[in-house]
Amino acid sequence: MKKVLLTAAIAVISSAAVKAQSTITAATNTPAIGDTFIGHFADTAGVTPGASGASATWNFATLTQLGMDTTAYIACDSTPYCDSFSGSNLVFSNAGDTIYAIATSSKISIIGAHSQGAPFHFSNPKDIMSFPLTYHTTFYDTAKTTISSDFGTLYLTFTDSSYCDAYGTLTLPGGTYTNALRVHTTTITKDSIYIPGFPSASSTWSETYTWYKPGFRSPLLSLTYDTSNGPVALSEVKYYTQKAGVNAVNDVNNNKAGLTLYPNPASEIINIKFTLENAADARLSVFDLTGRTVATIPGNKLNSGINNINVPVSSLPDGIYLVQLQAAGVNVTQKLVVQK
Repeated sequence: MKKVLLTAAIAVISSAAVKAQSTITAATNTPAIGDTFIGHFADTAGVTPGASGASATWNFATLTQLGMDTTAYIACDSTPYCDSFSGSNLVFSNAGDTIYAIATSSKISIIGAHSQGAPFHFSNPKDIMSFPLTYHTTFYDTAKTTISSDFGTLYLTFTDSSYCDAYGTLTLPGGTYTNALRVHTTTITKDSIYIPGFPSASSTWSETYTWYKPGFRSPLLSLTYDTSNGPVALSEVKYYTQKAGVNAVNDVNNNKAGLTLYPNPASEIINIKFTLENAADARLSVFDLTGRTVATIPGNKLNSGINNINVPVSSLPDGIYLVQLQAAGVNVTQKLVVQK
């Protein structure tokens, strides 16, 4: 009888452990156009990847921030180089560089980029995420690109081997995340350049630990190690937060203020109409798709009921923008197209 009860108890515990595991899919974790995430670079001193396995606990609450960057996810046709990257349906914009990707239900693949004033394309796309992702998932990828420069032609080959080696609870300076998954990736980069009379080739090795959580459409944390020469060296620690109000998750059902924009597309003036349940201070902000605020319209004790505000947009370049309304109990964003 004791053996039967013990077997049953083990089965219950095992079942609970399986249920505690997370699964990441394209629906939960592919970035949406309009999402903007802030990357926080942190001091590497004393940082280790921590435990692998089931129900791990990782505490990075004391990371010291050293700097930041911003990545905005935008539509291909909102960039001037879209025609050069056929099939791209998602673009990463960071510090003036645009990275072109194809997102499907099974993966996210980078097909090229426009960086430092010049384009380059992957002859073999670089897969940066494979779906579904859960504990013990393994995936592999080989990517190739050729970059021309004044010094010759650079040939790059990236070979990635990734394994989801852990799940558990992750604590960062911005909060605690349960059901986080960790992916351990080993990358071999073969770098060869041909200069007449001086052929050369080299390979570098790196390892990256990256944490994800279902519903957070960016990595939560990444630790990158240079493993090319002797001792392993931690070269970068970076954690991420989402820029408040700049995302694409506000749909009609969430728009309880009834925020509407017309005309849309607009060329000269946009009328912003919304309803407040009670008289309250409100703030309207207009962002471009890099997350930069291009206009702010503070409101002082706006009326309960319907409010109409006219905002000139003739000075804005043609493109896609996000209009955000913030008031008591209200935080909603709508897309604005400026087209002259």
